[in-house]
Amino acid sequence: MSPYEENGNVLILGGGYAGLAAAYRLGRHGIPSTLIEAQPKVGGLAACSTIDGVAVEHFYHHIKPEDGHVISLIEELGLGYGLHWADTRMGFYIDGSFHPFSTPMDLLRFSPLSLMDRFRFAWGVFKAKRTEGKTLEGMNAEEWVVREWGRSVYERIMRPMLMNKFGIPPAWISAGFLQGRIKGLSSAKSSARGGEQLAYLRGSLQTLTDRLEEEIRNTCHIRVSTPIERIDTSPDGFHVHSGDEEFTAPFVVNTLPLTVFESIRKNFEFRTSIQYQAVACGVFSIEEELTPLYWINILDDDVTFRVFVNQSRMDEYSHPIVYCANYLRADDPLFRRPDDEILDLYIGSMKKMFGRVTLREGRLFRSRHATPVFDRDFAARTANLDDCVPGMVFAGNIKVYPYSRTVSSVIGTGFAAADRILEGSRP
Repeated sequence: MSPYEENGNVLILGGGYAGLAAAYRLGRHGIPSTLIEAQPKVGGLAACSTIDGVAVEHFYHHIKPEDGHVISLIEELGLGYGLHWADTRMGFYIDGSFHPFSTPMDLLRFSPLSLMDRFRFAWGVFKAKRTEGKTLEGMNAEEWVVREWGRSVYERIMRPMLMNKFGIPPAWISAGFLQGRIKGLSSAKSSARGGEQLAYLRGSLQTLTDRLEEEIRNTCHIRVSTPIERIDTSPDGFHVHSGDEEFTAPFVVNTLPLTVFESIRKNFEFRTSIQYQAVACGVFSIEEELTPLYWINILDDDVTFRVFVNQSRMDEYSHPIVYCANYLRADDPLFRRPDDEILDLYIGSMKKMFGRVTLREGRLFRSRHATPVFDRDFAARTANLDDCVPGMVFAGNIKVYPYSRTVSSVIGTGFAAADRILEGSRP
């Protein structure tokens, strides 16, 4: 058998949900592929581990009503019975106090803002839902928020929130991407109870990963623990090398972070100016139910994490499961600290917020490339990405802009990459 026949018609670099979705879509059209993943298992940022006897994602995930790609995929694979919708609530922790922030009444009671600013905030969200992100190209988040919501709302709430989430000054952040995130979050509002309606797949996303992996094995050769060392092009296509192995095909779906792809040896030019944020996420099983809120944004400098997620609001566990997370630059001193030190800091901050916290088990998970930095020039610098290497199509987090970075939007990029190859491979 020739290498071409053995490896299939398409090589897929990376085994996260973008790569799995591309393999699935190609397989449904009878196109064989080979998926190459450096880690011991597929799943990417949706990978799961066992914490206190239950499977949970390394990094928190949920599903919104607008997440059509993942919802359709769950249904197609016969897992719809496990999709559980819940009414959730979010809030803020500011200067040592909790402030619910989901219903109109919560907004009216939101003491960190003046009464006038509370109305400005509501009006800003209302307008954001009806704005097209593309009309904001070239505008940064600070300009847009100050224009639509006012300077005091920006300084008190939005600026620290944006710094927490993106790790860069709001003047560098794309207004279009921020608008897309606000629009996506507002789509989850529950008309029945005023909070957010979100879904979770019972038993974790590992259920979907396993079923998807099983489905694509009919047409896709999955290679895990296979780090890519070199990529070459030639008249007969791409040659991907890992150790003594070589994989060859005329097309490539590339889901790798651009900085990782840039660092791989190759016989062609590729340069990127895109930067990535890292994440340090603690997952804890505890004895106490700490809060009825699902999501808490932390605007308190005495707390060492920036987001608290009460996973127990989404699924049933024998003991509560919570996440504490920080989005950071990879050179941030906190990101470089040992796991046990970060976990101790996170536990100490939880005790500051909630009082008594009895730990059963805690694990820390990190990603050096959690998300691209969606700055104001991001769209211009990635506009021609799919044209820079003939025969190579990109997918993954780098392609979700200007929409929210979710499992569903990442799956959509994998489908889009497969469709582009299907179109290009037809006579």
